[in-house]
Amino acid sequence: MVINMTILKRRQTIYDIFEVIVSGGEYGSDEPDVSQVLKGSFPVESLAQKEINKLEKIALETGRTKYGQRIEYNIHPRIIYVNPNQIWQHKPEYFVHLDEVDAISDTCGEIRELLHTNNMSHAYVKLHGIAKEHKHNVMEEVYTIIKGKGYITISGNKYEIEKGETIAIPKNEWHYLESNYGIELLVVTSPVFDPKDIILKQ
Repeated sequence: MVINMTILKRRQTIYDIFEVIVSGGEYGSDEPDVSQVLKGSFPVESLAQKEINKLEKIALETGRTKYGQRIEYNIHPRIIYVNPNQIWQHKPEYFVHLDEVDAISDTCGEIRELLHTNNMSHAYVKLHGIAKEHKHNVMEEVYTIIKGKGYITISGNKYEIEKGETIAIPKNEWHYLESNYGIELLVVTSPVFDPKDIILKQ
């Protein structure tokens, strides 16, 4: 039943996306971004057919043959391409690529500060092992795990964490990360990161 609902939901999403493309309508705030679906130079019909084929394969492999039948999506023979001349090739300084930022050693592992303003910092952190236990008197942090799994200890309480989780760490809370497998995360600090506000536990 879970597989059936997944198939139906994905088919409905494809239907909605490509119907909007043809009609020129707009999505609601809770719908996927069509521009992201069409990122690059993929013909509309080709992209739709690729997704439909995936669904039919799942249906046939699971024996749900009634879900393998072809569905009419009412896609007109129209191809949409991104015009390279309409894309800005030179990005402003607030567009930052991870590989362009040098890594430095930090209490939490290997860190790359991607952006900062007067009010906040945004960094990429990679850790394999155990970080140093510390706290901040001024800064608050938000961790979002983007790869791997491990543990975070906050005020003596240890929690298992994994990809997809977001953890808010208030100021004045002792905390540290650890991971035997390796873990990667994005860290937002408010106000802007200040190394003087790192208090190591003795």
